[in-house]
Amino acid sequence: MEGASFSDATSRIETVPGAGGLPRIAVSNPLATADIYLHGAQVASWRPAGQRDVLWMSPRSHFTPGKAIRGGVPICWPWFSAHPTDPALPSHGFARLRDWRVERAEAQADGSSVIELSLESDAASLAMWPHSFRATYRVVIGARLEMTLAVENRSGQEAVLSEALHSYFAVGDVRRCTVTGLQGRSYRDRSTGPTPAIQGQSALAFAGETDRVYLATTDTCTIEDPVHRRRITIAKSGSESTVVWNPWTDRARELTDLGEDAWPGMLCVETANAGEHSVRVPAGGRHEMSATFSVAAI
Repeated sequence: MEGASFSDATSRIETVPGAGGLPRIAVSNPLATADIYLHGAQVASWRPAGQRDVLWMSPRSHFTPGKAIRGGVPICWPWFSAHPTDPALPSHGFARLRDWRVERAEAQADGSSVIELSLESDAASLAMWPHSFRATYRVVIGARLEMTLAVENRSGQEAVLSEALHSYFAVGDVRRCTVTGLQGRSYRDRSTGPTPAIQGQSALAFAGETDRVYLATTDTCTIEDPVHRRRITIAKSGSESTVVWNPWTDRARELTDLGEDAWPGMLCVETANAGEHSVRVPAGGRHEMSATFSVAAI
């Protein structure tokens, strides 16, 4: 399937030119609207009916082949952060830099819409990661946003990977937000050093750059946003790490596709398998990781 196309009395799915001319799947149904770029299979927008967008997109993002889109939900795969042995390879892997193929686009009986995309190994991917694979990404757009990344190891050897659904949430002011669900968990904060620390029993609040990988956690997290007067819930499965990131002023200034003034309106709470929670997929095996977002008023 070259592009997505579906319409009935209440739902519409179509592939249209997006920012920078990149193909974008535009989804509209009674429960929500969404945008998904084929570049990186990147969910760029999810707006439940009657609500503001839940996802944040940088006003300075690139929309260019070969460059990552800054915002929405990038797929970091098959490695998270820098490559473990070759710093010349792209940060966060190659999945977010490749064009994915549409496999399915249709409405469901409950009013939601489902999009399935795929990516397969080729000579370019094998030069960076020596495993044949097929990845599928299933996105369900409705009152909840459900995303499932499934990977088949088609090589004859075990494949080790790390990954994240690097979700950027739109918040009113990160300095007034808190995150719950990580109390008592061990974490490493790359902005302060490699020594592990323990999250206290209070909710996580933000007063400076935060770049934490929380370890051995499968729990649901929530973002309390008093400015937008909503609670964003992030449930997950197949994930042993949670990443929390906001660049704050100095780091944001260094990121030319983000900008020094945009950071108060974003907060990343990411479903991940990172560091010691890298995944070992046996030859012929399969691995799935999923995240589900929902929103409620507070």
